[in-house]
Amino acid sequence: METIKIIGLLATIITQIFWISPTKGLINLYKTHDTSTIPYILYLFTIFNCNCWCIYGFQLNQVPIWSSNITGLILFILFMTFYIYFHKFDTIKLFTSTQLKLIFIIGLDIAVIIHFYICYYYVGNYTNGKIALYANILMFLSPLYQIYLAISNKNMQHIDLYINCAILLSSGTWITYGIFLGKDYNIIIPNVIGLFVSLLQMSTWIKLKVQEETYEQISSSDDRDDGIHVSNKSSGDDDRDDNKVIDDCELNYKRNLVKIDTMSAIINNESAKTTSNSNGNNKSNVSKNHKTNYLDLEDEILSDDYEDDNASYHSKSSNKYKDLIIN
Repeated sequence: METIKIIGLLATIITQIFWISPTKGLINLYKTHDTSTIPYILYLFTIFNCNCWCIYGFQLNQVPIWSSNITGLILFILFMTFYIYFHKFDTIKLFTSTQLKLIFIIGLDIAVIIHFYICYYYVGNYTNGKIALYANILMFLSPLYQIYLAISNKNMQHIDLYINCAILLSSGTWITYGIFLGKDYNIIIPNVIGLFVSLLQMSTWIKLKVQEETYEQISSSDDRDDGIHVSNKSSGDDDRDDNKVIDDCELNYKRNLVKIDTMSAIINNESAKTTSNSNGNNKSNVSKNHKTNYLDLEDEILSDDYEDDNASYHSKSSNKYKDLIIN
């Protein structure tokens, strides 16, 4: 008898942990005002389940049953009220969004009171036990919808890990309590289902977590590879551009040398003609023509678009032609 009391007390304490487990999700709801990840179906079935077990516990005079569930009933009504307050309802013709929220909240409270009154005073404990059994099964099966959302959206935030850990501990303890109570299958069966559904949710959460980390690692690796590829490509392009500039400068330098040699031949030819002519005016005109040709050639050489590092080609070409003029 003492063992049953100890297990019942332990089950009650662990169940309280289960009731407060949605607190983290509600704090996040308060910060973000986003209700998309809140398991409201679980909240509704938990309210119905707790109400049924309170009725069943009062009729059997089992303190661990009704005391643990009455706390959950009050808390989850508050949680559901919190959810309704932040949920965005579409305005209809008869009611505004605020009026719809009030209707849902008041209607939920009235439904709980009516259900408790009818089942406690007009339904026997055997029937209430069966109703509590099915309500508990519905509560433990309701997270299947969250599993579906998590898998379809590939988002593990739809699964509340804290709630699942609490359900896992609570179900295991209540299974033990139901066995020691005399194999009460109204307690054992739904908690066995809850145990397996909780394990399924946790395995789904772990799988999605591993997939997310793997995807992040692959993305990070791809970014690094792309950076290295772009860097190598850029470095190779710069080397090719530098080589091209140098080759172009060398080619233009050679062309300028050819131009200078050509002008040198012309100047020598004109100088030979002026030597045979003793007229000083002609000599002056030839020198003037030489300077004009030099300036034209110098402008042509310096007008080429070279890199500053290769400006020595210009000076070499110009100096060579200047030597011809001076001479």
